[in-house]
Amino acid sequence: MTRNKTIAGGFALDIGNTKTHGQVRDAEHNLVREWTVSTPSHTSLSEVIKEGYKRAEESLGRKPEFVGLGFGGPVDEKTGAAKLTLVTSFDDTVTRQEVSEMLGGVPVVHLNDVAASAHALDFPHFKLDATLLTKDARVEVGPSVLVEIGTGVGTAYCLPDGTVMPSEAVRIHASNGVPYGLNLCGSQGFVNITKELADSGVVVPADVKELLDAGDTLGPVITARIGEGDQDIFIQQFQKVYAKYLGELLGTLQLAFLATRIFIGGSVGRAPMFLEKILETDEFWLAFAKRDALRDKDMPIFRVNDSDATVKGAYAAVSKHISNL
Repeated sequence: MTRNKTIAGGFALDIGNTKTHGQVRDAEHNLVREWTVSTPSHTSLSEVIKEGYKRAEESLGRKPEFVGLGFGGPVDEKTGAAKLTLVTSFDDTVTRQEVSEMLGGVPVVHLNDVAASAHALDFPHFKLDATLLTKDARVEVGPSVLVEIGTGVGTAYCLPDGTVMPSEAVRIHASNGVPYGLNLCGSQGFVNITKELADSGVVVPADVKELLDAGDTLGPVITARIGEGDQDIFIQQFQKVYAKYLGELLGTLQLAFLATRIFIGGSVGRAPMFLEKILETDEFWLAFAKRDALRDKDMPIFRVNDSDATVKGAYAAVSKHISNL
């Protein structure tokens, strides 16, 4: 009898800085229970995890046999020590061993949320909540690259056999085009591009300027206006500049990993119609093709629900791990 035939079920958590998404699954990976709760309403990371374990135990009618955790912050590769980036009220850092002992010795996997999400890309038991954005896409079997764009830019890639190689989410600031424009894709990039356009003489709309002066990162308002098809000159110029830098970013990652699929998550991925408008521009595809002449407008690019991907990926990662024990 193989190891995974004896598994009663397990649970996974995507512990983000604003909310925690949990799922409990049975031995056949079927969804038994799902929930979303506020993360800061808890007193500690340990409390978030213990509460999830209790829900899983109630749902399965017995102790869960494994736990997968994805965190919205850095995770030490060796110890699994994890903490959240923005929830300053939590003063605890949890390691894999501490969590395993706290939950009675169950196998535990700790991953950064980006790395966790990548594990869901080629897990045969799950259908990922993703939308293909590329028209006339040529979909092939091969490596998949996940890019989560929010405050910073996080990347990971997954091979067809389920092997995942993560790159810790990074916070990218400062100068234009270093490295290859990545800094202009995260939240600081929205500020950088706005200042760049203002310096070139483009008039910044009053509401955007007011937010900029107040220290806002501008992402929500600009992505919304681009998604709505706003014809303001500043918005149109911003769309072209952002498209160029996103094309450089994705083209570079495609070439580096020989990716056959690209998934985009994070706040940029969640913005309604924003990516569709970006992919409509010539600037995006010209910049993408400059990085890799092997693929052009047929490159499959997907928008992915990153919360769905993280919780499913954390589950997939620990499921793969215990099946190999």
